[in-house]
Amino acid sequence: IEITIFILTLTNIRKTWWKETNVFSPKKRIWTFEEKNRLLFGTYIISLGLFLLVCPNCLLTYLFMPEVYQIQITNIVAMQLVILGIYNLIASFHGIKALIDAGIHGGIFTSIVFVILVSFGYLHPITLLIPMIDIMSILFTIIKRFKNNESI
Repeated sequence: IEITIFILTLTNIRKTWWKETNVFSPKKRIWTFEEKNRLLFGTYIISLGLFLLVCPNCLLTYLFMPEVYQIQITNIVAMQLVILGIYNLIASFHGIKALIDAGIHGGIFTSIVFVILVSFGYLHPITLLIPMIDIMSILFTIIKRFKNNESI
């Protein structure tokens, strides 16, 4: 399902992108704070997904979680992270406001879930390092939007 949605998103972006710009002489534009933010987060999530794909038990041991012997589960999670990172990169490169806002709201939800799981003792506190870059980027975005009197 994710791969189908990813392909549909890319084809729809390409249809509009080819009409708006020329590949050989792209229009220069000024990147907004949110686009830079999502670019950084997308790069982080892709690298985390690839690391989990290459060496899953290394990351799990570092996060004080039990080692996994069924690697298929970690591969699925890793591919989900890579796809999520690619969505963020697409949103930042093309300036798609809806995907950028969805990424920010999804990051808020994910961060809250991680904090709740750590608070109730289901996860070790070091696992908060995973959403830390998202928490920081969300805080910076909220501060930036608050200063500009925009809606969150």
